[in-house]
Amino acid sequence: MITNLILIPRQTPFLHITIHLIVENQLKNRDPVEAYQFYNFMRKKKVSRHEAVHLIGAILAPLIVSVLQQKREFDLDFYVTLLKKYKNKKPDKIWDALDEDLAFLFQE
Repeated sequence: MITNLILIPRQTPFLHITIHLIVENQLKNRDPVEAYQFYNFMRKKKVSRHEAVHLIGAILAPLIVSVLQQKREFDLDFYVTLLKKYKNKKPDKIWDALDEDLAFLFQE
């Protein structure tokens, strides 16, 4: 399951902090702007700042892991598409959607 993969950063402090910093920089720079928009949609849904950052990281982390494991280029367009798609979902529904939308990245 992708959700198990997503929890890896929480179990690996260095990776966890790295994902946090990437997301924080995306928010600060509004690049991609869709990350900033996603964050604002989550905050309007009363999601804490920290959890909103984690949700963005949950979308981003599997894409980064896929890049590292399979030596593929990072697909910014796909990342942006996911951010747009998920911004209207309830946070608890995002986890299920990640399993469905990202499973293909890790099929052998």
